Amino acid sequence: LLQLIVRSFQQHPVSSYLYCGSICLAEFGSEGCDLQTRNHVLEMVQLFSKTTIAMLGTLDSFISNPDIVDDFFCLARRAMQKAPLELAQAGYLDEYIRCALIGMHIEHREASRSILSFLEEVLFCFSFCSLIWEVFRFDLP
Repeated sequence: LLQLIVRSFQQHPVSSYLYCGSICLAEFGSEGCDLQTRNHVLEMVQLFSKTTIAMLGTLDSFISNPDIVDDFFCLARRAMQKAPLELAQAGYLDEYIRCALIGMHIEHREASRSILSFLEEVLFCFSFCSLIWEVFRFDLP
């Protein structure tokens, strides 16, 4: 099912596929879920990311696709909540942030809200991680 969703999105980039992927991530992306299923869901997120980030390379593309922007950054926020380390290790976090910085200039309420919510989650996650490392005196990588 996950492969079908990704393939369909790659052929016909419609925001409902991203929304469906976000729901799959919410249900099957938690650490307590089956490891194989979780890995498939995280792979789906990476494939969605690759396609969507390539699509949203300019401000004009953000303006032309506000529904995709909205659902993509909802997916990205959920990925930060469910698997922040995996997201950072896969190398997509930098791309998400670069993409978000481009999109911050659009004048679409829902899309802007999703972008800012994602960035808020990034800041929260890494400020929380820094606090944990400081409390337990771990060396930062």
